[in-house]
Amino acid sequence: MEVYQPREDSYLMLAAVNEFAKGNVLDIGTGSGLLAMAAARKGQVRSATAADISRKALKEASNAAEKEKVRIKFICSDLFSKVPRQKYDTIIFNPPYLPQDRGITDAAIYGGRKGHETIQRFLCASNDYLSASGSILLLFSTLTGKHKVEQAIAECCYEYDIVSSTPLFFERLYVYRIFKSSLLRQLESKGIKDVRLLARGHRSVVFTGSRGRRKIAVKAARNDTAARGFIANEAKWLKRLNKMHIGPRLLWAKKDIMAYDYVDGIPILKYIETASKDAVLAVLRRILQQCLVMDALGVNKQEMHHPVKHILVDGTKPVMIDFERCKKARKPKNVTQFLQFIASTRMHSLLQDKGIMIAPDVAREAAREYREKGKLPVFTWLPGPFSLEMPIS
Repeated sequence: MEVYQPREDSYLMLAAVNEFAKGNVLDIGTGSGLLAMAAARKGQVRSATAADISRKALKEASNAAEKEKVRIKFICSDLFSKVPRQKYDTIIFNPPYLPQDRGITDAAIYGGRKGHETIQRFLCASNDYLSASGSILLLFSTLTGKHKVEQAIAECCYEYDIVSSTPLFFERLYVYRIFKSSLLRQLESKGIKDVRLLARGHRSVVFTGSRGRRKIAVKAARNDTAARGFIANEAKWLKRLNKMHIGPRLLWAKKDIMAYDYVDGIPILKYIETASKDAVLAVLRRILQQCLVMDALGVNKQEMHHPVKHILVDGTKPVMIDFERCKKARKPKNVTQFLQFIASTRMHSLLQDKGIMIAPDVAREAAREYREKGKLPVFTWLPGPFSLEMPIS
């Protein structure tokens, strides 16, 4: 592997370093040491550390720093693997960003098969080393995949500004200045680490994180939505339903953000495809029992007629999620909607494959009887201890 010598991308990044580098600086993949030395010369910089996977590069950079009489700490490291765990105010990364050419390997220029893999690894590991108010200076090319880089930034709960860009032959180079989002800083203040994007909805985003040994989920309102109040509504109902052992356990909530225990489960349809007949029947029984409880409380969860994304099965325990639309109702429809789901063509087919013979018209008739009498008929296909009647308030 050759030592990467300064080129157009290096000098584009150099301008950003001269403008933004401050505090304790870490230069990942330092190569010739050009950027680390530029940072070390700045009055706003307290310390400079440079890391590279190549010992040859480190030797050349160290010799250059000694010649220029600038003080830099050099570390042989694959990204952050050997970097001491401390916070840096500026992290510089002029990465290998080109897509891999077949039969040619050069870690100094190729960032993986698609070009963005090394940047993704870097961003995933960077959070533990970046101070709360710090920033990352990152260079990449349109050949890297601009959308993929921005997606990786979002998945780490970061935000960014475009510092500069310039055309170069058949590509365009970009320098981004990346920050921790206000959400990420807020979560870290609560001791939550390893924050990663899990899902993005129309109105909210969900991140996973860890606090101690506990894995948690954090739901926050999207910045680009005008809708407000739905997070507070979900938290209100979760707090109440948790007392009845319904929903993931709520940990805390604010106006537009809430945290709850992460549910390590699989979607209901996938569970039915893979579980045994007895296990499926037990899960259906537990879901109907939860629906009965919600009906008795006079609360409509909504979406129970098609809960394919709203019921996860953790082991053998079904857990309802997403209570954003939950509301008080004079005539709740949780049971009837779930019976309609059981009567659907797809569910009927899946249950048949398990040897569970539930005719759609039987499920629909059960829903009708429940609406009229406030109780469920005794199902021969739903064995086991089960309360079939609950007063509806």
